[in-house]
Amino acid sequence: MKWVMLFFLSAILIQSTARSQKTQSGPKTCKAVVEYKAPGMDEPLVLKGYIVTIQDSSLFISVVKRPVDFMDTNLSSLQKIDFGDIQKIRIHQKGAFGKSVTVGLITGLGAGLALANVVNQAPEPGQLGSPSASTQLGNMLAGGLLGTSLGAGVGVVFGAASGKKFNIHGDWENFSAMKEYLLSKYQYP
Repeated sequence: MKWVMLFFLSAILIQSTARSQKTQSGPKTCKAVVEYKAPGMDEPLVLKGYIVTIQDSSLFISVVKRPVDFMDTNLSSLQKIDFGDIQKIRIHQKGAFGKSVTVGLITGLGAGLALANVVNQAPEPGQLGSPSASTQLGNMLAGGLLGTSLGAGVGVVFGAASGKKFNIHGDWENFSAMKEYLLSKYQYP
């Protein structure tokens, strides 16, 4: 049981170290899917790209990844969308999918190994003492494999749903709430 605790503590330490190194890198980018109404169109259009900057009543989307410096932006790849035209925005947080799958794998592996350890402690009916070494190893492998696969599945489900949605529908208050959220999480010029 001690090695299970040691495994969890080392996983938490590695995760926190990776997270602190990630926050020290350059400006954050924000990938978004914007559903908006173009003038003269009945059906909304969908634009996938990166939010370059947010102004008082509009945002600029680039179909290519945002450069470190706003002045280096290729202006032909920019599209300005006014808040009155925006229907919905879905923000994809960079690394959220991989992080949730990794956490699911580690948690599932730990839970599977802990469950196998509990099973190994209980004697089989009609047997005195603990199970044989090969049975214990088989239980540990099965528990680890089952826990890892279940944890990865849960991580995939949560990772796919990790994006943030904003229903703007041309409303100024909804746009302002989205703008406040983005400015608190990401760095825009």
